[in-house]
Amino acid sequence: MLGVAAPLWEVYPLFPRGDDFQNQEIARLQRIRPALVLINDIGVDGRDDLRYVHTHARIWNYVNTSYRQIPAPTDLPKLLVYIPKSTVH
Repeated sequence: MLGVAAPLWEVYPLFPRGDDFQNQEIARLQRIRPALVLINDIGVDGRDDLRYVHTHARIWNYVNTSYRQIPAPTDLPKLLVYIPKSTVH
């Protein structure tokens, strides 16, 4: 979408991942420090237990600790948009 490589290996996080995998993804985020994080917070087949917050809880916590959420486009209500907390606007 933006013409750059995704910092994470798992670009379609549909199913739960273990702590080791999530810790590796967090390390990539810490190393690359993306200026924008997008999470489409939907559950596969509408299942709440398959929402990102449940399937990738460690990464979810890292993003919500290190980034701040900003408004998403109104036509994409499940899209969560984050920028680094140190960014001033």
